[in-house]
Order: sequence, then structure tokens, then C-alpha cells
Amino acid sequence: MSALYYVEEVYQNLRQHKLRSVLTGFGVAWGIFILVILLGAGEGFYHGTFRKFAGYAKNSVWFWGGQRVSGHRVLFSAPLLDKMQHKIEGIQYATLVARPYGPVLVSYLEEEYNQAAVQGVGASYAQVSQLVLQRGRFLSERDETNARLVCVVGYDIQRILFKKKDPIGQFLSVGGMYFQVVGTLAKDAATNRREQKSVFIPFHTFCETFNQSAECDEFRLALYPGAMAQTIEQEVRAYLARQLRFEQSNEKALYAFNFGKETEKFNALFHGIRLFLWAVGVCLLLSGVVGVGNMMLVQVKDRTQEIGIRRVLGASAREILVMILSESIFISLTAGIVGMVAGVGAIYLLNRVLDYMDPTQSLLMAHLVFKLSSAVVALLLLIIAGAVAGIMPAKRAINILPINALNTE
Repeated sequence: MSALYYVEEVYQNLRQHKLRSVLTGFGVAWGIFILVILLGAGEGFYHGTFRKFAGYAKNSVWFWGGQRVSGHRVLFSAPLLDKMQHKIEGIQYATLVARPYGPVLVSYLEEEYNQAAVQGVGASYAQVSQLVLQRGRFLSERDETNARLVCVVGYDIQRILFKKKDPIGQFLSVGGMYFQVVGTLAKDAATNRREQKSVFIPFHTFCETFNQSAECDEFRLALYPGAMAQTIEQEVRAYLARQLRFEQSNEKALYAFNFGKETEKFNALFHGIRLFLWAVGVCLLLSGVVGVGNMMLVQVKDRTQEIGIRRVLGASAREILVMILSESIFISLTAGIVGMVAGVGAIYLLNRVLDYMDPTQSLLMAHLVFKLSSAVVALLLLIIAGAVAGIMPAKRAINILPINALNTE
């Protein structure tokens, strides 16, 4: 028999049991609806969490100097970083990070900002931290080489000190010295709160302004894509141990924070969360499929005479099997698609609500996302579930003897 024949048969049978089919399909639709919402929320949480790290290169490593066994501090210099960058493959950018020993007053005209964090950094700091500029430019190699009195300010400083005035070209007082503003940061990831309260000045300018040596206890690296962060971390530790004469095994001499390693941990965590959400959604879907199976059993019982007549007229067991399975799959698939469409619609509405409640996107929950790959997997699950739900009713229909079926009232 043709596929069109089976479609017509399914339609006529479901039309006769319209209310029962709708109620049974609602369970499947509800399960898929919840699955879509759960997966969308899981992806939104994943992207929202990683958005918090948007201000830092995913494949970067930060280092802090500690103390040698003798008690002397471990400090780093720009020439040391240059040699190390050429010596160790995989390092794309390297920058020193220096901070003053005490609080620094930052002011513009009559406005003052006491919470500012002044940082002396290299020209590659923007690439290492992936800073997003709103206006102007970041510090350049020429600024650093010539120790220019220029600075880049964070969004909070711009908003409080300059208000609606364009800060580019204005002069900002930093610890009594005047620096010309050449760039401002955009209002980006929430993890960048320190950067948004910071004033960035060239490293050599910082050393001259605050009478500090050309050595500091912090530097940051950004690695080339594909570079193994853990391997390079060990190579850097070994290289610095030789150059600065401390024991490589002395963990208190050099501290490191590996963003690549932390990213892998987060990926593993969210992989587990996705599996859990799929498990919850599939359990809800199975509850609806059980309803489909029960409905098909009732329908087989109600249509015993019809099945007997079909067998007498020459219908094979295979045709009866296909008839029952096609109805079960049709109900599951149709109800599932309705639930999926409703879920996608609900995700759209929830995203609109999130945009209204959090226009700056500072929450951990980003936009809910339901991937196309998840939709394909869900549809395959619906087809399999519909077939499984129809197996027992189909076997029961096949086992009905025509003589017994014709004698059934």
C-alpha cells in the first residue's frame, strides 16, 4: 500500500477519536515544551556565564611573583618578558601590570573619584584582556617607549567624572599629574568591573610618575589559538626559575592563573548540566509517550472487529503493524512539533522580557537559545518514542484472531 493510503487511514482513525487523541497528544507536547525551555535556559546560562569572562582571553595565563626561599621577592621586567616571548613558542602577547602602593586620587575639574584603580600596562594589555573601546584608542608602543602622559579610562570613570562630555582630548589629574585621555572603555562584561574603574597609563610612564622601579610582580600572557596553556605555563615556570634563580618546584615563588584550564572546567561542568537537562526532558517526554501507548491499546480494543475484518479481507500482519505504528508515530510527532513551536515562541517572549529587565545584559542568564541540532535530536526522539509506544498495541492487534474479532460485540 502507498504512503498516501496510510496517511488517509491515520487521519480518519484519529478523527473518530478526536478528543482522546488531543488529550493524549497534550502530554507529549507538554514534555517537548518543557524540554525546549530547559535546553534554552541551559544554553542561556552557559553563554551568560562565559560572557562574564568576555573581557579576558580564553587562552591566557596570568602570573604573580611570590618570594624565594631567601625571602626576596620575585619581580619581572620588560626585557625579561621580551626574551621569554621569543624563547617560548605559543606566546602571542605579553604585558607587565603595575599598580601603585597606595591610593591615588583621580580628578577632573572639581569632580573627584576615590575608587579609581590606576594601572601601568604595556601596549598589548588590550589584546590580553580583550578590552572593548567605546571611543578613541588604546595605549601604543610609542606611548610606552616615550613615556607619554596619556591614559585610557574605564566606563565608570568616564560616566562619573566627565558625565555627558566627550573625554577624548581632556586632561585628567592622576595623583597630581595631568594625563591626556586618548581612549575610553565600552560598557561590556561585568567581570571587567575593575577595568571599568581603572585608569590605564603606559608602564614606563607609571614608573616615572610614582617613582617605582622598572620591575613589578605581575605579568599576563595571551597565547596563540591552539596553544596548550598548561604546557606553556610549565615552560614559563621553568624559564623564569632559571633566569631569576629560584627553585622550579617552589610554588610560593611563582603563582599562576590559567584561564584555559578554568575554561575546560566550565565546559565540563556545563556538559554535565546539559546531560542532566536532557535526562529531565526525556523523562517528561516518556510520561507523555506512556499516555500514547495506553491510548493505542484502548483504540486496538475498540477496533477489534475492524481489525478482524481487515484480516479476513486479506490484510497481512505487516499492514496491521504499520497501521498501528503510523498512528502512534503521527500522534507523537504532531504533538511534539506543536510543543516545540510553543517552546520556541516562549523562548522568544522570555528573551524580550530579559531585554526589558536587563538591557545591559549584566545577569548570568543571557538570551535563551534552542539550537537546531537539539531540534533534530528531539524530533528523532519523538519518532522513536512514537514507535516504541505503538509496539505493544501493534503486537496485540496482530495476535487478534479473525474469528474471535468477528464475534466481538
